[in-house]
Amino acid sequence: MCAGRRPIPNATLGGVSAKDFRRYPRVRPDPRVPIRVDIMGKGFLDVLHATDISVGGLGISVPHAFSAGEIGEEVELIITLGRARPFKARGKLRHRSDERSMQVFGIEFVGLSAEQLALIEGYVASRLKRVLGA
Repeated sequence: MCAGRRPIPNATLGGVSAKDFRRYPRVRPDPRVPIRVDIMGKGFLDVLHATDISVGGLGISVPHAFSAGEIGEEVELIITLGRARPFKARGKLRHRSDERSMQVFGIEFVGLSAEQLALIEGYVASRLKRVLGA
């Protein structure tokens, strides 16, 4: 956790969940302007959309067969936050689950630069403002 920050509730388009507290606020993208995620690892490459994002990481849903490697494996990412300019980042596969006919993956960011962190923080703050009407 970043110094001086305290856990705050997980925010989603449906509002703030009282049961799900995370280290960082997590938001879902505007469905009209998705977050594109190009993900590359050992033996795989795919272009997907994030289901949610925070400064700690992001979630992706994969509606097709996808061999993303092992949990803990590091991946390269190219992230496009809505209409913003894409940026490169690294992440680690942290969990995988099967929901309905999709695979859902959690990816933890690794070694974000100050610039990357600022882009994600700005995006999250913007979405929180819209969702919470602040």
